[in-house]
Amino acid sequence: MKRSILFYTLVIVIILFSIPSQTQIALAYSAHPATINVGGQAVRQSIVYQPPKIKGRLMAPSAVVGNFEMLIYARSHMLSRLKKYQQAGWNGLSLLYFDVAKNNGPKGLASLAAQKAPCTKEQKTLAVYSNTITMDTGEMCRIHDAIIAKSKVDGLTVTEAWFLHRADGSRYEVAGGGVSGAAQYRMNFANPDYQQYYLNKLRREFASVDLSHLPSGAQGLFLDNISESWSDIEDYNNGAPPREFADKAAYQAGMSSFLGAIRTEFPSIQIWGNMTSFSTNEENFEDFKPYLDGAMIEGAFLDWDGDPRSVSKIEKGNAMADAWGKPLLYVVQGNAKNIHHKYTFGLYLLMANEDAYFYFSDQSSYSNFYRIAEYKLALGKPLGKRYKVGEGIWRRKFENGFVRVNLNTNTATITASQ
Repeated sequence: MKRSILFYTLVIVIILFSIPSQTQIALAYSAHPATINVGGQAVRQSIVYQPPKIKGRLMAPSAVVGNFEMLIYARSHMLSRLKKYQQAGWNGLSLLYFDVAKNNGPKGLASLAAQKAPCTKEQKTLAVYSNTITMDTGEMCRIHDAIIAKSKVDGLTVTEAWFLHRADGSRYEVAGGGVSGAAQYRMNFANPDYQQYYLNKLRREFASVDLSHLPSGAQGLFLDNISESWSDIEDYNNGAPPREFADKAAYQAGMSSFLGAIRTEFPSIQIWGNMTSFSTNEENFEDFKPYLDGAMIEGAFLDWDGDPRSVSKIEKGNAMADAWGKPLLYVVQGNAKNIHHKYTFGLYLLMANEDAYFYFSDQSSYSNFYRIAEYKLALGKPLGKRYKVGEGIWRRKFENGFVRVNLNTNTATITASQ
């Protein structure tokens, strides 16, 4: 009898110690390091979504450590790459990617008829990509079937109100999902039950609350598609808004509510978002600022076709960056010919501080890594902000050199003292 009591006491103690305390969870959330410098170079770079390659060859972990200070990966890449980078000396900031506007699932769940039919075996067993919260195989079908059965998912009531709908009542279904047979469904991120479901799933990424889904090792979140063009959203519905949001203001208010819920749940981790460009939804920079630690400008300095933005757009964007006052990642839609590479790098240097990052790549694949000799210039710290020396011409002094950018001719002079 004494042995039985001792045994069960030991089991209880082990169970108690295996449950993460609030202190343990807080430590996991706040583990992001201070920013660092790489080899005295003038550039601070971030990996964007895909493992970097040079001329088609995957970059070695040691080279990653030597060239990058931040990375943004979905869970599958984070699990397969981060430990290798850490073994090579990585101590940069790692952000876990989620597309927050859409969720992956099998095709064929959108129509009114499909909304009444449970998922097939093939739909339930389709493995989708790990870049949305419904990454677990069969998860979207679990939601879909629970609506039909009027049952719950993770203790939460699931209804059609979790989805966005077109005028005819069908769900928004768009191409995506990462594999053949998959699609993406636009979600109603303003719905309180859906928000709670999302938070429950996110919690697994930073604390051992689900033994079948251990933390990825990331130190923060990167939330994509938080600032989409309203016209793009209407285009999915033949120019009309979704049923759940009457207009752009309502949609953005819903996103603010969603971001606020994530920030409240995770007060100590780094949370970054894709703000797309300075000319898309300008008001979002102010509205979303309380919830974000940093932002990506995915269409920085060049448009989506790789052409330079106008003088007025560049100068307005730079002023907005000053007002933003938080870390920024400038992603340039470049190409292998390095056209405008030095020019956009010069623009980055006009704005750069210890929390500004740069990535010049190719929108056909962000794995393509390009570099120029100016990256290695040891300019030192900036001696002040940029200043105007002519119409569309800007200059900035550094400890060991200067940068001069002409927006009219799309050229830059980057000079370091010998």
